[in-house]
Amino acid sequence: MKKSFFGWLLLLTVVVAVTSCNTSPKADEAWIEGTLTGSSFSQIVLEELTPDGIQKIDSAKIIHNKFKFKVRVQEPGFYFLRFSTNNFISIVLEPGNKLSIKAPADSLGYPTEITGSPENQLLLELNHKLDGCYKTTDSLSKIFKAYQDTEQFDSVKTTIDSAYYRMFYAHKSWLENYIGQHPASLTTIVAFYQTLGRRSFFSADEDYETMKVVDRNLMKSFPKNKHAVNFHALFLNQKVLADQAVKVDSMLNSGNPMPTVCLPNSNGKTVDVAQIQAPRKLLVFWEIKSMVDNPDKAELDQLMHRMRVVGISFDEDLEIWKSYIKKEFVDFTHVIDVHGLQGEVAHQFNITATNIPYYVLLDGKNRVVRHGKNLKTVIAQK
Repeated sequence: MKKSFFGWLLLLTVVVAVTSCNTSPKADEAWIEGTLTGSSFSQIVLEELTPDGIQKIDSAKIIHNKFKFKVRVQEPGFYFLRFSTNNFISIVLEPGNKLSIKAPADSLGYPTEITGSPENQLLLELNHKLDGCYKTTDSLSKIFKAYQDTEQFDSVKTTIDSAYYRMFYAHKSWLENYIGQHPASLTTIVAFYQTLGRRSFFSADEDYETMKVVDRNLMKSFPKNKHAVNFHALFLNQKVLADQAVKVDSMLNSGNPMPTVCLPNSNGKTVDVAQIQAPRKLLVFWEIKSMVDNPDKAELDQLMHRMRVVGISFDEDLEIWKSYIKKEFVDFTHVIDVHGLQGEVAHQFNITATNIPYYVLLDGKNRVVRHGKNLKTVIAQK
């Protein structure tokens, strides 16, 4: 009996010793330890960013300015530690991570120290580099407001606009270099989707080649990761559009005959666009909402003195379109495809929500001169 008791005691001692030595997360866990300065908060929330949105994972009490999380993590992912809408820090958690964060409680996004994960250093670099853009934007905004009611405003605004675009494209160039320098990092997704206010640095259609680089690297490094898989699905959709754009570019090569477009006008009569005679003819693929606050509208209003303009609308509400063209673009020759951007004509010319309005300039023999999204380039005298 005595021997049995000592055996159990020895076993219990070993179990306690093993447990107390468990100083690292399990293979499917991640630990977060935080130390705050100036904290008046009682708890902090941990959220996960998923392809479907943000989900709350857990919350932790703050005791003596410290907090801890132990969460199950089966693959690398994006998370937020948050006190409020504006006071949070973005982090990456990977299986086996033991992340340590030291930060001021009123400014979590600016930690004084973050260790345990190289990915988080990269994510922090991305976010802080973007902060520099916001500081520049704020400074330019203050100058704008200071001069907006003065005689110098026009010249100052030109300088402000120039400074903004230099900053914007310099940061975009930096992001391109970042993506190239860190091909095996999940944070390249964040780099590709980074925005300055409502303006994105990259778009899937205009920066397709950059998107392809990000996708190729993600599929190589994280072939089963949910964030990488979601990005890959978006890339494949864009690839279909890009392949179609190449096909359209070939079809609309300079000198090629214009493909047939036969659509009804406002009276319901079918019009063959090729039969509209003019020495120069501009086809405008458009819809009403594509002209809202669009600087091309003023330019188009002046074109009737120089060429025949044919408006090919993709508005699906026939009556609203009829009402609109009685007041706007009244000198155009108008036809409409009420099937909208899902119709055969939009598909044939690869017209999408991202490239509308689109322009095709034809000569007197219905041959393509130029085409593209930039009106001034398409109609330029050459």
